Amino acid sequence: MRFVYTALRSISAGHSVDTEYSIVVGGQVIDPRRKRIVDQSIALDQSVETDLHGFEQLWSVTTDWLTTAAARAIFAEFLDSVAGGEPFTFDPYAATDVAAAPINVILDSDDLSPKRVGVSSYVTHAFRMRTL
Repeated sequence: MRFVYTALRSISAGHSVDTEYSIVVGGQVIDPRRKRIVDQSIALDQSVETDLHGFEQLWSVTTDWLTTAAARAIFAEFLDSVAGGEPFTFDPYAATDVAAAPINVILDSDDLSPKRVGVSSYVTHAFRMRTL
């Protein structure tokens, strides 16, 4: 999977603020989810009225293990740079730095903490995105 973002925070070595970068990482989990946006009312006679306002597309992803300090720093830069609701591009099908099916999204997760394996320095990230 591929992410394209503008570096804004936690700038890693060799990167600059307000510059667009792309990251290609493998994904352990790449789950699309379509959710209804509705208002429902239940009357006293138990009849239900549903107002459908539309749908939202969500993506839940978990990265492969990030095994180098440089990869961890760049991924932290990416997450911190989009944490304020900044839009970025997610491409779930790209295996290289060439776009396959890019989607404009925003981050939709509060917990951006890396998950470690044992006491090693290998980490993975799990988060959710909302399609714009």
